[in-house]
Amino acid sequence: MKYSRGSYQVILFGEYGDKLEKISEECFHKARTIADEHMALAKENSAVINRTIWNSKDNDNKWDYVQ
Repeated sequence: MKYSRGSYQVILFGEYGDKLEKISEECFHKARTIADEHMALAKENSAVINRTIWNSKDNDNKWDYVQ
């Protein structure tokens, strides 16, 4: 499975918006620390934190309705 439901995905970008790295974390605070450290390296760096709340390939989806 590419993305786990509930995990945070940190995407790090460089000076020209080029994607440098993608990291998965289970804790938002760790994800934010990674993003902050990356942005501190250069003022042009940026980061995005996403969270997977639903994945069609994840069979253990607690929000699925079952009769």
